[in-house]
Amino acid sequence: MNGAIDALLSSLGPLAVLVVMGIVVAETGLLAGFFLPGDSLLFTTGLLVAQHTINLPIWLVIPLVTLAAVVGDQAGYGIGRRYGPRVLTRQRSRLLDPGHLDRAATFFDRYGPKAVVLARFVPVARTFTPVAAGAAKMRYRTYLAYNVVGGVAWCTTMLLAGYLLGGVPILRDHIELIVLGIVLVSLLPAVAAVLRAHDVRIAPWLTGLTGVAAAAGVILLADAATERDGLATHDPTVAADVATHRTTFLNHVASAASLIGSEASIAVLAAGVLVVLAGRRRFAEAGVLGVGMAGAAALVLGLKQLIDRARPGTSLRLGPADSSSSFPSGHTSMTAAFAALLVWLFWPHLTRAGRAVVVGAAGAVCLVVGASRVYLGYHWATDVIAAWLVVTAWLGLLLLAVSQRARPKAAPNQPAGTTGSGDEGARGTVASRFTAEATARSAR
Repeated sequence: MNGAIDALLSSLGPLAVLVVMGIVVAETGLLAGFFLPGDSLLFTTGLLVAQHTINLPIWLVIPLVTLAAVVGDQAGYGIGRRYGPRVLTRQRSRLLDPGHLDRAATFFDRYGPKAVVLARFVPVARTFTPVAAGAAKMRYRTYLAYNVVGGVAWCTTMLLAGYLLGGVPILRDHIELIVLGIVLVSLLPAVAAVLRAHDVRIAPWLTGLTGVAAAAGVILLADAATERDGLATHDPTVAADVATHRTTFLNHVASAASLIGSEASIAVLAAGVLVVLAGRRRFAEAGVLGVGMAGAAALVLGLKQLIDRARPGTSLRLGPADSSSSFPSGHTSMTAAFAALLVWLFWPHLTRAGRAVVVGAAGAVCLVVGASRVYLGYHWATDVIAAWLVVTAWLGLLLLAVSQRARPKAAPNQPAGTTGSGDEGARGTVASRFTAEATARSAR
């Protein structure tokens, strides 16, 4: 089926976006759409946009497809809310297996509103979790917030991956493995639940393993940048492809993002946060922020001196010359470090919906700033990836070391992560609850 859809998209030009939107709505909003290839479809769409087969700018395609994903999930939520008892208690048919709904309901019961975001990256669950959320009568505002965050994350990630990396043969030819990796990462919360059931402390292990894996990634990328092999061999192709998609509007957006994410701008913002923390006598948290930012800056400067990689040529650059080393990206590193530490500071004071919004916003800012450095021609794509990995490794190990000594405190009388009565959809068993309701209704 994937090949037929790819051929269809290639033949339609800009109208292909309408087909993609229709498929996304069907997969996420219609109960019979679980067999549709959502992940590979979006990756292919991004690739076709980069190749000008779909002659529309990526900044227009992303919001259009995201809108379709949000609308599809809203439709699934409406079906579950209106027909939940009837759907969850009907017998198996050729078009609908209630077992899918039952598993989605269990998934939703276990993870609550977070399941709305996680399910975006899990085939089948992407189709049935919205129905389970509606059947559970999850508070509409909470559902809408998580729906939008999940839709933006899924569509932006898949489309940009195809747009920026679709030209890399190893990635283009192994999209199924990429999707499988996404699914495995998405299922990590399920593994975490099993470990918690056996009284295993997950956070320290997960943080430590993530930091070690990120550090290993930095070493591999540094070696590739030095030897000009591996992923680094694709940097010129990616840079040239990005340059061909420049527009006046995107030039302004990228320049603004790069200015906001510059080392000077981030230093001013970090200093302001430090002053506020010191004024509130939150010295431990201020210390973590200061050490985190200083350590990230030191690592970036050290790696720049060690690798001493040349930046892209003047033919690719939009803006004044920069003679400093390219690997890793300083703008990207400092923005990511500051955003991650802000999330750490605010985390105990946020509701579940607030956490999803803040994490999504921080991720979007990091992605935009990093992409702007490649777009403007100041960095290679692997410079940006290495910057994210440097920050992940450094802050992961730092926060692991200080997790017990400088943990941010939740506000009084406000348990961390609570959402009040609005998350009633995360309690109870969806399928059993609606089976009881249906039985009582038939008895009347």
